[in-house]
Amino acid sequence: MEPDTQNRDAHIAETFYRHPSSRALEEEVRAANEQPPAPTAGASTPPDDTPPPDDPTHARAAELLYGDIFVTSAFDKRAPELFDVLAVGAEQRAALRQQAVEISHVVPEAVAVKILNLTVDAELAAARAPDKSAHAAAVAQRIETANAALRGEFRNKYGAGAEDMLERVRRFARSNPTLSRVLQANGVGSNPEVVFDIASHVFSSGWRG
Repeated sequence: MEPDTQNRDAHIAETFYRHPSSRALEEEVRAANEQPPAPTAGASTPPDDTPPPDDPTHARAAELLYGDIFVTSAFDKRAPELFDVLAVGAEQRAALRQQAVEISHVVPEAVAVKILNLTVDAELAAARAPDKSAHAAAVAQRIETANAALRGEFRNKYGAGAEDMLERVRRFARSNPTLSRVLQANGVGSNPEVVFDIASHVFSSGWRG
């Protein structure tokens, strides 16, 4: 073949392969080749059990895991005091840690940690009190005073709905036996910060019971 003829044929071939319709065909073939092979007859594909990122169940599980880590870390910081002052053994410490985790599943973890710290503080104060009867009487008086003050503070914040809001907080606490038991001990449930934190959670979540 003559050189000019070869050049001409090469140019025609190059033009052909660069033609838009040819490139589209090439892309179609390439895409087809990149597809995974079709399953053979009788073969089964294992299901993909990975939840999508926006799956609410997956998000809640991640939230609980974070809360558990946050609360157990806070508990472990107080564990030496429980051991040194209250002589709490390993089994009882594990039970108290689990109690704190359970509470973090019904209120925000920051509130659960606040309840945890107030509970430990109250237990330590009771253990260190030289006169147990006088300490118990002082705690009872503090609870009565705090409860009276809380009603006034709730009226200032919630107005005519104050009593309804207080009752919702009580029902919410009673709906979880672990939370209810902890709040009733040592006056923790009369602490204004705790009560207002729970009220805020009840209000924002729309909980009615």
